[in-house]
Amino acid sequence: MKFFPFLALSLLAAGCLDDAELEVETSAQELIALNGVNLNGVNLNGVNLNGVNLNGVNLNGVNLNGVNLNGVNLNGVTLSGSQLTVNNASIVVGTTFQGALANGTLLPLRVDGITRGVGSNSDVVMYRITYTTSTGQRELCGTNASPTLALAVPGTWNYAQGVAGGGAYTASTTKFTFGCRLTAIAKCVEMGYKPWRGYTTHLASCTRALRGEFCGDGQPYTVDGTTINIYDAVNVQADTEAWDVEGEWSPAGAACISSKKVTRFYQATAVRPTCLETLKLKTCPGLGSVAKIRTELPPVN
Repeated sequence: MKFFPFLALSLLAAGCLDDAELEVETSAQELIALNGVNLNGVNLNGVNLNGVNLNGVNLNGVNLNGVNLNGVNLNGVTLSGSQLTVNNASIVVGTTFQGALANGTLLPLRVDGITRGVGSNSDVVMYRITYTTSTGQRELCGTNASPTLALAVPGTWNYAQGVAGGGAYTASTTKFTFGCRLTAIAKCVEMGYKPWRGYTTHLASCTRALRGEFCGDGQPYTVDGTTINIYDAVNVQADTEAWDVEGEWSPAGAACISSKKVTRFYQATAVRPTCLETLKLKTCPGLGSVAKIRTELPPVN
């Protein structure tokens, strides 16, 4: 699985199409589908941190630095929870953004759909984002044939692998990430680790845990679809299974691993983490009040 370097994206311009604005939709089924066996218990992990990439380059770090609408500059672009707003009004379908890539290339983005969750995720707003090419609009997440929605998540991630800082989350009030659904960033938010509800540290730990980033350097040691039981001390995710502890997770990666061979790199991959010997020296004392999360796997036969 290949990941790509961090790439900044700035909002330079915006506008609204003349087409009739689509209504904001609600969908409980879509929010739950493929996000795991249960949103409050057993989950299916995945290798992908995010799914946003263009020609091998990830997009991340949208700057909230003002938007132009029909030639008139509008200040006050903010991210309220997961909802983008301009001057306290919600961004609407048809709004366009001019993105500036790190190499100076401009990338026009457009909001082509807005969906809101229900129940415990009624505060989660998901956007269908497309970008402009010479042959028309293309989906930012997924494909044109099978588009995937994106969540606007405060802060940014480092997409590097196997290096210091890889996979790290940086909280921010001026930048956000479009996290594609069914990948680690969006999954963790939908599981309840929402920065706007005070779970910034848990979100950073969750993305490490789902991808099996044991060494905290962005290198995953897992395979898609491995079933894990993930929970915490703040009851966002509850312990639902009598399984063996795999490890405890912090924003820096695995804080400890089990002395048993019940880790994903033993069960699902042939590659051992470079930090394995260091992790073997650490024991898992329990979550307590520390802002960590814990992962468990089914007992080894």
